[in-house]
Amino acid sequence: ILNAVENISAQEMHGAKKTITDKGVFDDCITGCFKQFQECTDKFLHEWDDFYNMKIKRKISKQLNKCCLNREHDDKAPPEASFASCTQRLCEAELWGCTVKRQ
Repeated sequence: ILNAVENISAQEMHGAKKTITDKGVFDDCITGCFKQFQECTDKFLHEWDDFYNMKIKRKISKQLNKCCLNREHDDKAPPEASFASCTQRLCEAELWGCTVKRQ
């Protein structure tokens, strides 16, 4: 995760109130969370080759959901739990689901 995200996370751990008012810092934070999401989805990238197999499709959907939304409503979830928890905890962002499309 990018330095900006690590700095915010360190402040949060020490009880400091985090406030992101700078757009550049916010963008860096979201980018850091996205990189974490990419690392999570890279673990099952090879399975997309058989996406139209219903069993594999369900498995991919379940894994994508975990990478994106795992513990999104848990205030004690660490930022590493999912893209949603990362953006909420570190970037002060609201996430309204994830849309992931195969190209």
